[in-house]
Amino acid sequence: MTMRTYDWMQSLRLIAVSTALLLALSGCQQPTDGSPGTDGQASEAGPDTTQQPPTADDDPSDGADSPQQSYDKQPPVDEPVLPLPDESGKSQGTGENVRPPEDNVTAGVIEEKWNTGAPQLINLAIGESIVKANEQFGAANDTYTLKDGEEAITVSSYNGFSVGYGKDQQIRFIEVYESGVRTGLNGVRIGDFEDDVLEALGKPTTHTSYVIGYKAKGALLKFDMDPKNREILSIKLFSHA
Repeated sequence: MTMRTYDWMQSLRLIAVSTALLLALSGCQQPTDGSPGTDGQASEAGPDTTQQPPTADDDPSDGADSPQQSYDKQPPVDEPVLPLPDESGKSQGTGENVRPPEDNVTAGVIEEKWNTGAPQLINLAIGESIVKANEQFGAANDTYTLKDGEEAITVSSYNGFSVGYGKDQQIRFIEVYESGVRTGLNGVRIGDFEDDVLEALGKPTTHTSYVIGYKAKGALLKFDMDPKNREILSIKLFSHA
């Protein structure tokens, strides 16, 4: 064998080895795009960092209640029902807290026929001194002041009635609001009915479903009525020209 022949054969061997090595390396490489490799198996791809728009299922606020919604969804709590405040201290009609006449400071009131020339309520007249009320009924349970235009009215409150008077100590009004009080009006009491008033006092000056009124000398007698039951709720005597 000549030297040239040997060199040529050696070159062929090197080419064959290089080709085999390249083929082997090519078979070991894995695709990076997630597609199947040459051995038919999918490559192991890294985490997908592509941002996707959130859906209703992914929204962390989905299903969560606002503070107002949480409050609205709370079950109702049973609370005790409180009675309405009694702003006037008056009982309507023949209530349960009525004091019998013999236990009331008005037990000595004389029941007389209504006199338009000398109008009275619980035997007191408009313009009389408050001293008479003090002598007849004793000390008041409570005393407070009301504003009547330019004048301040002092009110003495008793059990079931009150008397208002001015700085001159003269009576400005009398009001009765409990049936235990003797009114001095021919036996008429709180809780009596419309027919009782008309029978005891005669024809009124004013007569509606809410009010029965009698004008008298320097005064007006007013019965506040329950329009449904036609029952007396309160009786007032006050100054009237």
